[in-house]
Amino acid sequence: MKNYWFQFWLVFLISLGGVVILQLPRANENKSSLTQEQAIQEEQQKKLRLDLFKQLPHFGYQNLLANWVFLDFVQYYGDGAARELTGNTLSKDYFRAVVNKDPRFVDSYFILAPATSIFGGDPIESIALMDQGLQYIAPEADLAYQVWIYKAIDETLFLGDNQKARQSYLTAAEWSGYHNTDAARIAEQRATETAKFLATNPDNKLVQASAWVFVYSNARDDQTRELALEKIKQTGAEVIITPSRISVKMPETSN
Repeated sequence: MKNYWFQFWLVFLISLGGVVILQLPRANENKSSLTQEQAIQEEQQKKLRLDLFKQLPHFGYQNLLANWVFLDFVQYYGDGAARELTGNTLSKDYFRAVVNKDPRFVDSYFILAPATSIFGGDPIESIALMDQGLQYIAPEADLAYQVWIYKAIDETLFLGDNQKARQSYLTAAEWSGYHNTDAARIAEQRATETAKFLATNPDNKLVQASAWVFVYSNARDDQTRELALEKIKQTGAEVIITPSRISVKMPETSN
């Protein structure tokens, strides 16, 4: 019986993926002439499909379903022409669907969280979904500590809740200790330093600039990088970009 359901889901997912692939050439051809009405209609269709996914039984294959939802989100998020017309209103719905199906899908947080908080305009939902997922993620999971950093950034930049952000940075530093990599050691040091900044000077613009530097450095798309650069400059920081890194320098008169 279990084998039957596996075959059913495999055929189902492949069929859905095939539909997406077949639609891509036509979609790309028509994006330049996409109308507001067409964009809204596409948005409504995707919302209906997400609602269907929420109701479907998974029979032990939640991760497969979460993977498909995430891939569908990447297509949705990357459709710049449509998003200019409708915004990113479904980002939180995709985020919720993925977390509910597979909260241990760590890599998905790094796109879904900023898409929901920065471009979807709902940092409260983004933080709530990260909180939900972190209950299931083990510290040893690859890049798990970064989920805490993304949560801290939302808490700092969008909610102004520096106490919660400080605790999130401290947890990120703790979880980084589970990973014997240069990236984890750097993350541990920076998270610890940021937590100290928040404890001694919660309004420090350097903290905000540093948070946007993290967003820029870990962005998966040009839209996020451009926005992060703009936000860094708004803090009054000087942006220094080299082939290997990006850093900021605050004016001496800055708080």
